[in-house]
Amino acid sequence: MSVVLLGIVLLVLLGAGAFAFALARSGKQQYDAQGQIVPGVASEAPASWAGAHTPEAKLHRRLGAAMRGLREVAGAPGEEVRLLELRVELEQQALEIDRRLIAASHLPAAAKAPALAQAEQAVSAVEQAAGAIIGQVALGSTATDRALADVTERIHFAAQAREELDRLEGLGGDSVGGSWPPDWATTDPSDTASATDPDEGDTPQAGTA
Repeated sequence: MSVVLLGIVLLVLLGAGAFAFALARSGKQQYDAQGQIVPGVASEAPASWAGAHTPEAKLHRRLGAAMRGLREVAGAPGEEVRLLELRVELEQQALEIDRRLIAASHLPAAAKAPALAQAEQAVSAVEQAAGAIIGQVALGSTATDRALADVTERIHFAAQAREELDRLEGLGGDSVGGSWPPDWATTDPSDTASATDPDEGDTPQAGTA
């Protein structure tokens, strides 16, 4: 009888251990996913950035929020092929900006401040472009040439901001021409869907225009 009871206790303990392991693994996967800029693409950002209040951590989270907003409209009826291509292009820009943001976080204080200031402009440009795409998809109608040109221009300025970040000491890269920031960089376009988080900045949201 005691052998049977011992066996039952062992089974219960093994079951509890397996459940705890599965729960911990699931929690880790969810935690890792929260730190990703593009779903399914691992980020080299420190785990502490998931909740830290440093400028670089907030910028990292803003990039992730903008890309998650894009993924929420992925495959929607209003996301035609050209918009899908622009979304993928913007995701690549966001990944590159995140890598440079991580590099900037390791710079000496004197070089770090201007790098983060430039990174903030790059992140804002990504948010603007993401909001333009989300707003266009939300309309549910075929994008006009003008609308596509507007989204393309915003992605271009996101790339330009990333290249300007490269120019700063310690991050490498070549100079790019043109003025920065563009005139619209500090204003929200009428067709951009966004919601303001006092901690994270302007984050595009799906389902609004």
